[in-house]
Amino acid sequence: MTIEEARALALGLAETAEQHHHGMPSWRVRGKIFATVPDETHVRVMVDQDDIRAVVAQYPEACEEFWWGSRLACVVVDLR
Repeated sequence: MTIEEARALALGLAETAEQHHHGMPSWRVRGKIFATVPDETHVRVMVDQDDIRAVVAQYPEACEEFWWGSRLACVVVDLR
């Protein structure tokens, strides 16, 4: 999947908008971020910790945990 395909998928969700967040694109619903784009081949998706762990366990070749300090913050998806 390309970043443009991921963007189209995200923006196809109801009430989703794209805004910049600390120099990177982010996708939001009613102002709340659900994903950020740190580079052209990765998307960080903000879901709860149980979902992060489940996705990483199911797709370890494409997904990894992302920690913000001591908090498990999101799952990083490798689009390649």
